[in-house]
Amino acid sequence: MNKEKTEKRNWFSIKNTADIATINIYDDIGGWGVTGEDFVYALKSLASYPMVDIRINSGGGYVSDGLVIYNALRQSKQTIRVFVDGICASSASFLAMGADQILMPKTSFMMIHNASGSVYGDANDMEQMAEFLKQNTDLIAGIYAERTKIDIEEIKELMSAETWFTGEQAVDKGFADELTDVQEITNRLDLSVFNKVPDLAKEKYCVLGEECDEATSIENKEKQEKEESKEEPEQEFTPMCSTERLKMELDLTEKELKLSVD
Repeated sequence: MNKEKTEKRNWFSIKNTADIATINIYDDIGGWGVTGEDFVYALKSLASYPMVDIRINSGGGYVSDGLVIYNALRQSKQTIRVFVDGICASSASFLAMGADQILMPKTSFMMIHNASGSVYGDANDMEQMAEFLKQNTDLIAGIYAERTKIDIEEIKELMSAETWFTGEQAVDKGFADELTDVQEITNRLDLSVFNKVPDLAKEKYCVLGEECDEATSIENKEKQEKEESKEEPEQEFTPMCSTERLKMELDLTEKELKLSVD
């Protein structure tokens, strides 16, 4: 585990009792957040505990790190319980599927969507990225389908729509197993990259309301700009000949202008 990183970011922590160890993932998945390597190291260090609780409040992150954590949970011989304390979105949601049991309060949220990414390059690069994202989306859809027993095509439709589930809805659909009590959390998330963040999620779990609103208000901003453009019609532009333009720019008299042109 990267000691320097864990000292700077305190949202990834381990708490132990006599029989149960707890890993809090209150951060992004991958990058400067909780990497797959960090998590596997932590889980292995807790091998003597028969039960491990994973508590999540995360907006997700890298697919690759999420898959590493998912596989580590699936392969563990311990009893693994995931508690969704706030938000369990994107890659955080599919890694949770590796647990033996998933528990959510009514006011927590789980979100599933298609894999996304960016690339710089020519048309070949774009096509390769598109194919890569499709493969990742299919892989993730298979994880959800295996857990929920929902037809994979329906899962893909839910992912394409960026679907947010409350605790009750997640239990009803099979993404979680049962409801649990609310857990107090201390970190707030930037969810502005998502398009359909529920109002309650913005209020309870976002860093700032306006950051969460940023992505969801683009359409309204565009409408407002169109309305403003209607109210202020563009002024008609009349091209000037070179002599007229020279006179305006240099503020010359007609006599001085003639001399300068000659």
